[in-house]
Order: sequence, then structure tokens, then C-alpha cells
Amino acid sequence: MKLIFIIALLVQATLITCDAVQDGGLYIITPKGSPGKAFGIEGASPNDGAQVIAEPLTCDDSQKFTLKQYDANSFTVVVKSTGKVLTANGASASDFSYLYQRDENHAVYYQEISFVPGPDGYYYIQMEPSNTEDYTLNNDGHTLTFEPVTGADNQLFWLQATTTTTGQCSDCVAPQVYLAATKTCGTCTAPQVYNPSTFACEDCVAPQEYLAATQSCGTCTAPQVYNPNTYACEDCQAPTVYNSQTQSCEACVAPQEYLAATKTCGTCSAPQVYNPNTYACENCVAPAVYLAATQTCGTCTAPQVYNPSTYACEDCQAPTVYNPQTQTCEGCQAPKVYNSQTKSCEDCVSPAVYLAATQSCGTCSAPQVYNPSDYACENCPASDYYNFDGTCIPECECPNYLRDSQGGFPICKFPCTKTQIYQPVTNKCKCTCSSPFTQETVNGYQICAL
Repeated sequence: MKLIFIIALLVQATLITCDAVQDGGLYIITPKGSPGKAFGIEGASPNDGAQVIAEPLTCDDSQKFTLKQYDANSFTVVVKSTGKVLTANGASASDFSYLYQRDENHAVYYQEISFVPGPDGYYYIQMEPSNTEDYTLNNDGHTLTFEPVTGADNQLFWLQATTTTTGQCSDCVAPQVYLAATKTCGTCTAPQVYNPSTFACEDCVAPQEYLAATQSCGTCTAPQVYNPNTYACEDCQAPTVYNSQTQSCEACVAPQEYLAATKTCGTCSAPQVYNPNTYACENCVAPAVYLAATQTCGTCTAPQVYNPSTYACEDCQAPTVYNPQTQTCEGCQAPKVYNSQTKSCEDCVSPAVYLAATQSCGTCSAPQVYNPSDYACENCPASDYYNFDGTCIPECECPNYLRDSQGGFPICKFPCTKTQIYQPVTNKCKCTCSSPFTQETVNGYQICAL
């Protein structure tokens, strides 16, 4: 009847493997079905009867076994720590249930163990002699029992030869670790990380990701997101921002734009506009100006001008007009005045003249006369008389006229006509009109007219 054990080994150790079980070899026996464990004497006990179990691999001497050839098909398995041999309990093969250690005595006990080659370099562990049924050692992760051969992983065992000169396991040198798949020292390749429980390189389990900086599995902390190309937690790249709900980088939703200064979505405040090349709110570059109607930079079309208060192109407001040379609104220049009907600057219509004092059209009141040089109503010079026709004349030209004063200034009145007689007492002309002349009053004076 034959029996089999299986124990999987995950250990940071440099071990020497052999293609076949050798007489005198010192081995650690690891079950395939239980990664990280090995054959060992329970509690490292030195006593007879101490059971063999699958326990975490420590490279302790109670987990090392010397194989001595017993016959052509079997070995005596000696525990290194005690010198005792592995023995199957029970009176016959059909009664075998587990292995334990005791002093060597093949005449009394079943102590002949066969290592039958299995797949991929693993072995079935069976007891001799065998009957018609093959029984093999089975490992359930702790206890080791005998059962019929099925070929399952928990019936397969690896014999890991230790360094024969020292009989000890040596650790892999960092950064290398023990890899159960190849039973050698090595390193994991990104994006896999080392699992010390299974001695294997494994992918990270979602939601964790492989982080190159620590060569471990982890998650990114907001507002960073995972970049599978660099295996790193990175800030969102412009023009995207972090969305806490989706935990991803997303583009801004119109009308908002990505603002590099704050790394957020937002809008520009007038008079600035958004520059998609710099992801920034910027002032318009002259001669362009900010236009509120389109929220863009532009220029005004004549005859409109820019109003920085409203950020708009507007018509000139009265009493100003558009100046194409300066492209601005300006007041009328003397001697022109603003015409509200035509919205233009025009000359005064005679007899009105431009008066600078009021910047309007008007007439001068006697005894003042209009000075076109300074656009003002002024008194005649002291040597002149104010003439009734609104001009200043020298005194020598006044005798033919009626002389008077007005406002303290000398003036000349209408002359007496041929049909009038000057009355010095009244300083008036007495009308002696006769046909065909008739007497009329002009500017307060009596005249004869046809």
C-alpha cells in the first residue's frame, strides 16, 4: 500500500535542487498544495511518537531530512535534529494514517519510504511494501495523512536539497527574493509584486495598483490618479482636473475652462479672455480691446468708439462727434457748433456768429461788436465809436451821424436824411417828410422812406 505527501515552499532561501532523489542527500520536503510550508516534526520535539506535520518553513533542523538508501525502491528518512526516522503508524498498509518519528527498527516498524516521480519534478511519498492499492501521503495544510492516489496537488511534494556542507538554508540576497515557481532567487517585474505568503510574483488586486515608487500595491490619494504607463500616482495634466466622484481626470465642461493658475475649472472675468495655449485669463493685446458682447478681443468699427466702462463699441454721445484721425469722440472745434439733428459740427448761420464764451451761435448786443479772432463780443477801442451797423468807426467818421453814448461808450446813431432836421435839444432828427416820402420809425429813429 502506498501513501503520498504534498507541501508547497515559499521561503527567501538559496537552495540546491537535484534532478533525482539521492542517497545521503539532505532535503527539505515542501508540499505543492500548501505554499510556504514544509515537512517538520511537530513542536520540534525530540521524542518518539512526535508526528510529522506541514508547518511554516523556517529551515530549522527539525524540517531537514537525510535520505538513506534502504533498498532499490525505498529510503530510510532520518530527521536531522533527532536522528530518528520517519515511521508509518498502523499494523499494515491499509491501516496507515500518518507519519511520526522513532528510533530505526525496520524489523518492527514500517520505515521504508518510496519517492515516486510525479509531474513537473514533484514526488508522491509512499510506504513500502505496497499492496494492490496505491496509497500516498496527503497534505491538508497541517496534518499529513494517507489516502488513495488521485494526482491532486496536495499529494505532490518537492524535495529541496540543502547545502550539503552545512546542511543549512541561506537567505536570498536583497533585493532578490525566493520564487517558488522556479525555486530560485529573483525579482518581480512590474507591475507584479512579491507575495511572501505564496513566494510568487502576483498582480495587484483591484482597487489597488502597482506603485513603482514603492514597488508595492496601493491606491492613489486624491487629487492624484493612477498612470498605468508609469505605474505612478500623478496629478491631472492640463487641461484636465480631478473629479472626486469618478476619481479620474476630466476635461472642464463649457462654459468653464481649465485655469492653470489654480488647476481648476472656471471662467475669466472682464476684461480678460481665455487663452487656450496658456490655459490662462489674459488681457487683450492693443489695439484689440475686450468686447463684452462676444467676450472676446476685437476692435470697434468707425464711427463707433470703445467705452472701457461698458466694454462696448458705442456711438459718440452729444455734443461730441467721431474724429477719424484720432478714432475718438471729440467736441466741436471753434468756430463750429454741435447740431443735434445732424449729429455733426457746423458753422453758425448768419447773422449769428460763434461765441466762445458759450460755445454756441449768437449775436453781440450793442455797444459791443464781434471779434472773429477770439470769437467774442467786445467793446470798441476808446478812440472809436460804435456804429449803428454794429461796427467800430473812427471819431472822424461820426460827425455826419447822430452822436450818443450807451453803457458809457460813445456810439453813432443813424444820420439825419435829407428830409430830416437834426434837433440838438432832443438829439433827434425831425422828420419833414413830404410826398412821395412817408414817415417811419427805424430802431427808434424817425425817417422818411418811400
